[in-house]
Amino acid sequence: MNDHRDDSEAFNKYARTFDKTVGNSPVVRGLRQRVYDEIRRLLPNGGSILDINCGTGTDCIALQEMGYRTRGVDLSSEMIQSARRKAPLGSGIGFDVLPFHRLDEMEANAFDLVLSNNSGLNCADDLRAVLTAVHGRLRTDAHFIGVLMPPFSLWETTVGLARRDLHHAFRRGKKGVANIGGTPVVVRYYGESDLRRAASGLYRVERVLGFNIISPSPNSTDFVERHPNLCRVLAEADDAISRIPLIRRWGDQILVVWRKI
Repeated sequence: MNDHRDDSEAFNKYARTFDKTVGNSPVVRGLRQRVYDEIRRLLPNGGSILDINCGTGTDCIALQEMGYRTRGVDLSSEMIQSARRKAPLGSGIGFDVLPFHRLDEMEANAFDLVLSNNSGLNCADDLRAVLTAVHGRLRTDAHFIGVLMPPFSLWETTVGLARRDLHHAFRRGKKGVANIGGTPVVVRYYGESDLRRAASGLYRVERVLGFNIISPSPNSTDFVERHPNLCRVLAEADDAISRIPLIRRWGDQILVVWRKI
């Protein structure tokens, strides 16, 4: 997985500003709600959830307040410290520093659902290895939800072309470099065929949704602030087309639901 890379320092720097910038943007808040709706559809209250790149703990805390039992791990010690500070006193949420390649240190068959939100899986060198490690943490027939960036984003490409910035318009592919907290981090972009191949023999792909296909991406805060009414219309249209197979893959991110077999 990430045995030969250590991105923790980049995410340690990112932790200092994440909640004040992207982490609390209107677009990200809306995306989180869509993820929570999917979790509600799959898992009754009281179920146990592991967030494998929990960041500053926002999802763990929100899901705990919704009636789930949550635990969060992340490779960044600064993210984990922030999560521990944010968690309500007596919440009982466990936060630990643990990168993808050490997930097999956790208890086996212990969780009803595993979550990887905010494109954390794009930092994995070996997606199949992560899926295998997660498989061992899940109970029988349990689900793994991943939200990650595909190789093409219609919104990002359109914005790049409008700005005559060809690098931005076509920066994705199979592999690229993202600016995380001012530090370059290697990322990999996974299409639906990659996701199905990585899951072969471990999971069934039950659902794929596209996020921000024709509506602003999480990095488009200025556009959202200038055009709130337009963005609401675009977001509603996005919801309507998010399940269409040939269109959903153009999202800035895609949500995938794997079911353990």
